Amino acid sequence: GKAHADTARSFHTIDRVRRAHADRLRNIPGTLIHGRFDFQAPLENAYALSQAWPQAKLVVVDEAGHTPTGAVTRELARATDAFR
Repeated sequence: GKAHADTARSFHTIDRVRRAHADRLRNIPGTLIHGRFDFQAPLENAYALSQAWPQAKLVVVDEAGHTPTGAVTRELARATDAFR
């Protein structure tokens, strides 16, 4: 169905971007924060990007989805503070 097509398209898009641009991120530190229950942006995409971006840390917020929650806000603050 449509959800499968959207997911497949999403995987192809992230793979294309990863191959084309990941080298630009190689030496830039970053944090990827992703809600485990975010079905609009699959966790596999964030994982693939984290694999292509050596300086990135992937943080998965177990109780979050696509909409930011208090837990996501705390992780964003933690990640921001870590760059000070």
